[in-house]
Amino acid sequence: MSRRLPSLLLRGIAAIALCPRVVPAASIDAVFSGSYSVTDLGAPPASTPHGGLSFLPGDPNHLLIGAKANAVDGVFYKVAVSRNASCHIDGFVIPPTAYGTVGEYNDGGVTFSPDRVLFSTRYPRNELAQTRITSSDEDRVDDLDLHGVVTTLSVSGAAFVPAGFAGAGQLKLTEIHGNWYTMPLAADGAGTYNLGTAVFQVALSGGPENFAYVSGGNAVFGADSVVVAESSLGSLAAYTVDANGDPVVASRRRFAFGLSEPLGLAVDPLTGDLLLTDIAAASVFRISGFVAPHPPEWIFTDGFDDLCAGL
Repeated sequence: MSRRLPSLLLRGIAAIALCPRVVPAASIDAVFSGSYSVTDLGAPPASTPHGGLSFLPGDPNHLLIGAKANAVDGVFYKVAVSRNASCHIDGFVIPPTAYGTVGEYNDGGVTFSPDRVLFSTRYPRNELAQTRITSSDEDRVDDLDLHGVVTTLSVSGAAFVPAGFAGAGQLKLTEIHGNWYTMPLAADGAGTYNLGTAVFQVALSGGPENFAYVSGGNAVFGADSVVVAESSLGSLAAYTVDANGDPVVASRRRFAFGLSEPLGLAVDPLTGDLLLTDIAAASVFRISGFVAPHPPEWIFTDGFDDLCAGL
């Protein structure tokens, strides 16, 4: 817990913000500010401090959000979202639902594999957990010390490279002091995966937590990129990616600043908005201005695909 604020653990269930508000402290860098904006969505109904977040597979109505991040009694909550007439998320619906007993030591890395296995990083234990979509507790937890993730502290972020990007389908990991890895996976016959030996790719600055891929079709980016939460700098950084889906270190540009300890990042599958958690703040932030991805693997049956058609 050395990188966190202990007082956060004393907070109770966060209050729900009735209206989103623009946050003057959290700002988009001047290079990007003409195309993107950040909005505070308020506090989701989950105990602070908040960990990472992800949309549930095939369900744009519900987020999976880590609560009591980094603690042994951490847990994930399934949280319903509300959307405005333009389809952008504008708040949260109570009550939340505990996602079984999954989520001990949850951190920034919260991601689903293409076949809907939940992968979650566990800080400060340098572990990676896997949970089948039908399970109510972790199905396996692997010690990353045994799989080549070199760190003096712990793994932090995890995400699969999305379809359409170089390196699609690969699992990428960050550790809090900067190392970025590709983690080989092989089916274990039980619906989860055996881990190989992590392949070191690059070293990043700023205390990298989770990250999200954005296409080069988005304004200002110009090339397929990855946005990385930099917990020790209170910022987000944008990197172009190479032919393996890894960040090109020399391409770093600051995308957002004025945050405390950004942790989790997720892409809204309907609008392309980035959703961001900050372990030192109770709120979830929305960054708008991105192109809606509409990936073909997302098939909706609740009418939201119709609501957002043409956006």
